[in-house]
Amino acid sequence: MDKKLLSKDGSYTYFSHLFGECYHSLKDGAYNETLHKYIYPPFYFCDFQNKPLRILDLCFGLGYNSSLAAKAYHDYPNSVCIIAPEIDRGVLEKISTLNCNFTKEQLHILAQEKPLWLAEQICLQVPFGDALEIIPGLERFDIIYLDAFSLKSTPQFWNKEFFALLYAILEERGIMMSYSTHAKIYENARESGFRVYKYKNHFCRKSSIFTKAISLTSPNLLEIF
Repeated sequence: MDKKLLSKDGSYTYFSHLFGECYHSLKDGAYNETLHKYIYPPFYFCDFQNKPLRILDLCFGLGYNSSLAAKAYHDYPNSVCIIAPEIDRGVLEKISTLNCNFTKEQLHILAQEKPLWLAEQICLQVPFGDALEIIPGLERFDIIYLDAFSLKSTPQFWNKEFFALLYAILEERGIMMSYSTHAKIYENARESGFRVYKYKNHFCRKSSIFTKAISLTSPNLLEIF
């Protein structure tokens, strides 16, 4: 049985026995890690000019990314569509114990794989199954949260073939974030066409940002060549 754990910032996560890892960094904190590694960077580095947004959350997990994204874009003046594939239906039961991300009624809707409207213009869909089979049938995205378990546990989400797939479905002026700063992952991303940046956010450990057509400039970014 997976174990519920308290992370450093006071938010809860779980240890997954299936993958042998925690869903979040206990040191950084589940809440802080989500905000500073995933939610905030697009606000800092992108100008989507109020266009309709599509966000790919890989993978849904305990729902922090999708939930906090919905809150961050609550006042966004156009539609926001969040797609979050997930292979383990058991995450819904775990989420129900967190008492912060989703209500029981919302989890019931997600369990049926129906669209969940988190605001008037924000829709979340969680297709259950293998993301490798789901993603090729999806339209392109403006934002990607690459938040799978580690290279060791899920190598299929970090190899060259998968980065090539992500490159193909990311919009030209889109952005992708990940917690991982592994050198092999950087190599695979660069060979797939991505520009790769190591990101220092001052609130938790370094993370990574990937782009296609846009070049990012900031004292907090180091481009990896």
